[in-house]
Amino acid sequence: MSTALSEFSAYLGVPPSEDWSRDNMRVRFLLVGFPIFAAHLPALVLRAPFNHIALDNSEPPAPPRKFPDDIQALRVSVCPVGAATPAITLTPHAIRYIAGVYSHFYIDIEGSFEHYLQKFSSKSRWTMRKKVKKYLESAGDNAFREYRDPGQMAEFYRQARGVAVNTYQDLAQCPAGLRAEFPQVVLE
Repeated sequence: MSTALSEFSAYLGVPPSEDWSRDNMRVRFLLVGFPIFAAHLPALVLRAPFNHIALDNSEPPAPPRKFPDDIQALRVSVCPVGAATPAITLTPHAIRYIAGVYSHFYIDIEGSFEHYLQKFSSKSRWTMRKKVKKYLESAGDNAFREYRDPGQMAEFYRQARGVAVNTYQDLAQCPAGLRAEFPQVVLE
């Protein structure tokens, strides 16, 4: 890894062993929704889950002062930010472009499902109950499984990977090394 990339990884709080991979990044330029031209840039893409980036979440990191040789772009697909950030920022050394900002939601899993449903309107509760009933009818006896003990984590991981490989987030956010190491890391 080049010195510039090592410094950028350190700034992000990403361990140097994280999976930076070389890729061609296509940047399209549009005018009123119509493509004008596209540029293909040699890029390094960080393939790490969002929780591997240790920022204070107030704003996205500044780009490095110097890019690695033969690299014209860096892509960090998932980076938590806490403040409203402009889509395009001109810096002395680069242009930072943020394609989109998304809200993530979490639910408290304490209590019963009925207690959880109480925060919704009666129509929403009815719809959710209908969907759960339909799912249970189609899934049969294996609708839900609980994994509570450390010895069950390898099986949970095997099952979860079977689902994850079919999602678009899998390749964008899970580094190859983590895919292979995770069961061993969890068991330790």
